[in-house]
Amino acid sequence: MKILLPSTGESLEDFVDNKFGRCEFYIIYDTVSENFDIFRNSVFDIEHSAGSSLALASINYGVDIVIVSRIGRKPFDILISANIRIYKSSEHSTIRNAITNYLLGKLPVLGNNSHSEAVFQPHNLN
Repeated sequence: MKILLPSTGESLEDFVDNKFGRCEFYIIYDTVSENFDIFRNSVFDIEHSAGSSLALASINYGVDIVIVSRIGRKPFDILISANIRIYKSSEHSTIRNAITNYLLGKLPVLGNNSHSEAVFQPHNLN
């Protein structure tokens, strides 16, 4: 199973970034091999649809799970429609802790009937 997490840096000790599409890095962790890959997010600075672009990349990578602290409505909808499960990490969780908490069943799942407005990133109108 592959898990994608937006990251503030390039290690498992960095934090889950609260900007899904605008994260500078993202990590894909494979629960079978227990290995991970770190990617620089090439779309974090595009003017529009960074979150949607990362959601579509998640599909292309064959990701099964996304763990976020916050996410925009459009990427959320893209991931849900692709049957990718979304889990919520705490605001100040490291990547390692988020993965561990997911594996222990301690993260809440988000879905069509469990929207929490606190999870969604506000739109930047500037």
